[in-house]
Amino acid sequence: PQCHVTDDIVSVVYPDFSADRTKSVIVTPLNQDVDELNDKILNIFDPNTPAREYKSIDSVIEDSSYQVVHLTTEFLNSLNPTGMPPHCLKLKVGCTIMLLRNLDSKAGLCNG
Repeated sequence: PQCHVTDDIVSVVYPDFSADRTKSVIVTPLNQDVDELNDKILNIFDPNTPAREYKSIDSVIEDSSYQVVHLTTEFLNSLNPTGMPPHCLKLKVGCTIMLLRNLDSKAGLCNG
């Protein structure tokens, strides 16, 4: 069975974007569905503010002790390993995010 992401789920879980959004979450088993949901929510959230894009590094460091296969930039950008953000991460100021790792627990930058 394939999951079909619709705008209905977003409007049911987040009926008012000006309210506290930290108490609700949409869980899906597939990264592809997560990416689609994130795009939908980002477009709904403050539509007059453009999203800022953060891109990953897309080159391979060559090491003489390890034979590096020449990989294309397109291939590197298409990789989406578990536990890593996508190549092009889009964010808006004020959007709720979930960190993948603890960055600074004293400052409250913790995963989950």
